[in-house]
Amino acid sequence: MAPRNRTRLASFGLRLSLVLGRLAVGLLLAEGLARLLGPPLPGFVLDATLTVYEPRLYTRHPTRITTLSPHVDVTIQAIEYATRVRTDRLGLRGAPPDHGDLRIAFIGDSFTLGVQVPEDQTFAEQIAARLSRATQRDTVALNAGVDGYGVLQSVDRLEELLRATRLTHAVLTVYMGNDLRDDTRLDERRAAMDQPPSPEAEAMLDPLDTMRRKSSWARRSRLYAWIQVVRAVRARSTDFRIQEYADELAVFVDPAARDAQLPATARGLDRFGQVCHTHQLRCTVALAPPAWVVDPSRRSATLGAFDLPVDGADPESVARALTAAAPANLTVVDLSAELRSARASQPLYLTFDPHWNAAGHSVTADILTREARW
Repeated sequence: MAPRNRTRLASFGLRLSLVLGRLAVGLLLAEGLARLLGPPLPGFVLDATLTVYEPRLYTRHPTRITTLSPHVDVTIQAIEYATRVRTDRLGLRGAPPDHGDLRIAFIGDSFTLGVQVPEDQTFAEQIAARLSRATQRDTVALNAGVDGYGVLQSVDRLEELLRATRLTHAVLTVYMGNDLRDDTRLDERRAAMDQPPSPEAEAMLDPLDTMRRKSSWARRSRLYAWIQVVRAVRARSTDFRIQEYADELAVFVDPAARDAQLPATARGLDRFGQVCHTHQLRCTVALAPPAWVVDPSRRSATLGAFDLPVDGADPESVARALTAAAPANLTVVDLSAELRSARASQPLYLTFDPHWNAAGHSVTADILTREARW
């Protein structure tokens, strides 16, 4: 090779190395900023688009749509956590013993199940441990939470549990973020159980291996995760999974939407009260707020992403309506105020998942140990 050509090649290689080096430094800086700050966007939308559910954990149910399978031991791998989830013969999380002076059924949706944290860090297990120490009575937590349940499904699960084992207490967690909508649409969801997805919906769903690959990339790179958040928010007008979040937020902004969805959940609360009365259970309803109600810094990002007015939101309205709808024999504990206070010193919710982290479960256990009906 001629000396001039070698010089040109060396010069090109040097320039290319400088460009690649600057690009690498830029990407590292962007990754660092994404991990440190993150853009003002609702990161929880990735729960709808990148969560890969473990099919062995669930069994089809004729009326409740799904339930947890018995005798399962799996690892749930998500962007922010990897946890072991095991079930017993009744499809309860963990392996609760058949004995116990106090036997507390914890019913509700994914906030009760708590796959985001290990078994012993769920608020159910923490409450049982604290009551055992405080009362010197053997206390057992029966975690009967199931992803996607509304109040009606949860109470049906409680009745099933009562036919299989002895209980002394029950705690129903109502997630104010979507339980009203889930109860209102229960018949519609049941009707859709055996129907294939629409062509439009199917076109939006990535193949399972693609979702797993994207989730794996998001675990490794917060920059990639935030890019996926931006894409999901931009698709909110066409993606039914993101549109559901707008429906859930509407009950805090539009009184008419709240009043339209409340009756189904109110029926579930009445039924819960009747079951507790019939079986002489001491029962509590725990009202769990979404993250933006607890963390003011998330409010504008969450509501603004769905074109909802921040000033028009009433974060306490759903709790007031549910408290008024609950029958007199139920103790109702709104977790919002104390979670909001605890949030001043530490995060209580995950970023790319709408659920509590370990600290959120611990604070919830503190509140309910003190305020629930034992």
